Amino acid sequence: MPDKKPKRPNIAIDFDGTIAKYPKFISPGDIPFGPIEDAKESIEVLAKHFRIVIFSVRAKTEDGRKGIADWMAKHKIPYNSITDKKPSCRLYIDDNAIRFEGNWKQTVKDVAEFVHYTKKK
Repeated sequence: MPDKKPKRPNIAIDFDGTIAKYPKFISPGDIPFGPIEDAKESIEVLAKHFRIVIFSVRAKTEDGRKGIADWMAKHKIPYNSITDKKPSCRLYIDDNAIRFEGNWKQTVKDVAEFVHYTKKK
């Protein structure tokens, strides 16, 4: 019997503002902006150890899923699937996220003080 390779765990990566630059929304399938610096090379490294799941509100429509897939192919960035749902995975990478560290009081403070990376000086 051939050896079975262990299944790589999923890592979910938000698309807009995390992989692709996102100065403004145009339409689900229209993504004229390039990749964020080092996204391609970093995702290539992660893809050696994880299944890459791209998640985005854009993926709610077929046009949006096709737009993301075409954009990823154009920029030669590897991925395994695209979804609009929060997938089951080992880790999430998102530009609009707070990491929960087991302390709700700190989490509420982190939420109140949250500034998107594009707004930081």
